[in-house]
Amino acid sequence: GGGAAVRSELGIPAAAPVIGIVGHIQGWKGQDLVVQAMARLRDRHPELRCLIVGGVHSQGDAYAARLRQRIADERLERQVILTGARRDIAACLDAMDVAIHSSTNPEPFGRVLIEAMALSRPLVAPREGGPLEIVVDGETGLLVPPRDPEALAVAIERLVLDPDLRRRLGAAGRARVETVFDIRHHVRAMEAIFDEMQAHRRHAAA
Repeated sequence: GGGAAVRSELGIPAAAPVIGIVGHIQGWKGQDLVVQAMARLRDRHPELRCLIVGGVHSQGDAYAARLRQRIADERLERQVILTGARRDIAACLDAMDVAIHSSTNPEPFGRVLIEAMALSRPLVAPREGGPLEIVVDGETGLLVPPRDPEALAVAIERLVLDPDLRRRLGAAGRARVETVFDIRHHVRAMEAIFDEMQAHRRHAAA
């Protein structure tokens, strides 16, 4: 919970559709791609809001300045909100209708994907790296060609226009987290590996 309070704090109407991305502001995290997608959607969906959640990385100052300038150039100051560093990430995700992952380099995992799924939020993510293992395309989210703001905009618009699809993907994402990514499953898998290693060593010693 907590999404309603975040929306109120940031001046976002309760009924407005909200997308968002969470992560340090640095070039390879791809926040700029999300802004480009928002520029494509601005006129058709003036009510749409976008949260860019995260502080500026120690090496991200120049990128953050370019990001702010692009937001201004695209006249998106009202629609795109840079929240800065936050401690209430779960509440920020809860404020979103759709969670975006747009890293320009293949992420080995991408924990925020799991966090969003645990909150029953549908995902839009690039079709490479960790998202291929985490997101089931068309079932828990939508996978798009990486580094493609037009494809990102198309996927966002599809979800914005279809609340039933959002609910369906969100529920399936939550179920996938529970069945695949729960820490108890991870522990059992690690125990099985250790047991196998010990059995192999005993066999070798014999």
